[in-house]
Amino acid sequence: KISCEHFGTCPGCVTDEDVRRIPVISSAKRYFNSPSLRLQRADKGEDDDFFKVVVPSSVRGWRTQAKLAVAKKSAWGRDGCIFGLYERGTHNVLTIPSCEVHHPQINKAIEILTKATMNVRTSAFDELTGSGLLRYVQCQVERFTGKVCLTLVMNAEKYKDTQPELSRLTSELKKLDSNLWHSIWLHCNNSNGNA
Repeated sequence: KISCEHFGTCPGCVTDEDVRRIPVISSAKRYFNSPSLRLQRADKGEDDDFFKVVVPSSVRGWRTQAKLAVAKKSAWGRDGCIFGLYERGTHNVLTIPSCEVHHPQINKAIEILTKATMNVRTSAFDELTGSGLLRYVQCQVERFTGKVCLTLVMNAEKYKDTQPELSRLTSELKKLDSNLWHSIWLHCNNSNGNA
């Protein structure tokens, strides 16, 4: 049992029980064990464990990549950002600071990112007005070192449109924990919508 405090409200997990028994895993096992797929592989002389469906051995802390939406911390909008997943059927961001399936370094990175956006007053993108800078973030944990590769998706056409806010934010991130970051990347996206 995962026993995540966010389960039920967070759309990220479909179960907090034995993940080996959820329908999508059963479906994947049936598909990859189908005779036609095995026969195609055997015809090439490669009938091995290529199609074996492997469920993580630990049900906690296994997710090493997270793509999270960004929202304003308050109506004012210049007191930092919150990060999480959209609640089911809405565009309301649900924070998940203690996600049990995220690698612990992801939770730490989001905690530091939240503080950094508050300290330097980073604005979150607002879909309705098209204003604000930070739209989405992606964290990827390098398993060997535990360091986080952070991608910041910003509401800008090009790099210079992110300044000086981006420089302030990256400096603050490094100041708060310089050993956490593998790298910090920028992706500019000024398109309409929430993607």
